Amino acid sequence: MTMGKRGPAPKPTQLRVLHGERPYRINSNEPQPAPGLPAPPAELDEAGRRIWDFVVTELDAMGLAQRPDIHQLHPYVEEVRLHTQVSVLVSKAGPLIKDRDNELRTNPAVRIQRGRTDHARVRKGVRAHSGRAGVTGDTEGRRGLRVTPAQLGRARARSEPPHERA
Repeated sequence: MTMGKRGPAPKPTQLRVLHGERPYRINSNEPQPAPGLPAPPAELDEAGRRIWDFVVTELDAMGLAQRPDIHQLHPYVEEVRLHTQVSVLVSKAGPLIKDRDNELRTNPAVRIQRGRTDHARVRKGVRAHSGRAGVTGDTEGRRGLRVTPAQLGRARARSEPPHERA
């Protein structure tokens, strides 16, 4: 039997600093991602590359794009690209097509489109992709809240617990 997570998600270090958390409770050794934007995967086609560039530009404008996000962004871009292609097919051919017997039937692209827009699936996918992209509450520290080196330095300087200070 598995159990769920207990309690609220921990507050990001940058928010702890900004909110004036006790200095000894701030993790001064938290790993930081390498600077720079995520590079598009080589296997993206031209349409995927346009979507990638748009998404990364928007995330960067919000201060959310980071290099480790490549593995979350790639499946998201592929989903958007596929949904766009299928939507174009449905708009050209229509939701119904004639089969070999000249009978009307549902366009197979409609099934793919519905599968891509199934609300439960979309919510799950968006939650999976947005969690790492800094859109959920547990990653608020990445939402443009920048801790200056001076703020972090002051917090690190006071990071000893009170009972260990000389």
